[in-house]
Amino acid sequence: MNKTERAWLAGIIDGEGSISISDRRRDGRWFRLDLDIGMTHETTIDYIFHLTDLGNKGQRDDGDDRHAICHLWRASGEDAQIILKQVLPFLVTKRQQALIALEFPIPPKLTAREVSLGQKVDLAVRKTQEARYTQMRIANA
Repeated sequence: MNKTERAWLAGIIDGEGSISISDRRRDGRWFRLDLDIGMTHETTIDYIFHLTDLGNKGQRDDGDDRHAICHLWRASGEDAQIILKQVLPFLVTKRQQALIALEFPIPPKLTAREVSLGQKVDLAVRKTQEARYTQMRIANA
């Protein structure tokens, strides 16, 4: 992305985006970092997807004809951090959340075999993730 594109994306993230760390312990994945943008303008979501070459697109339709379909883009983990590093100089509203997200440790993914053998991510990494999760909850309050 060039400087103008990074500044534009930072504005979209500040206005329409969400930077969050979710507690995923209930499904065995522990914590996850997400960068989300949702809006009714599909062309903008398509542009973000192609501009970043990262993340995933989707949509949410609540079934109510009075509501437009919400188009979604999400980057998680390392992908979210790659994008946040690029737009950080231009962020205003979500700058604090971005700084917390960039300090969030992303452990290497365990293979199915490693999980079956009982291997777990280092406890110190999990504690740091939990600390960043708490900081993010405060920043997003």
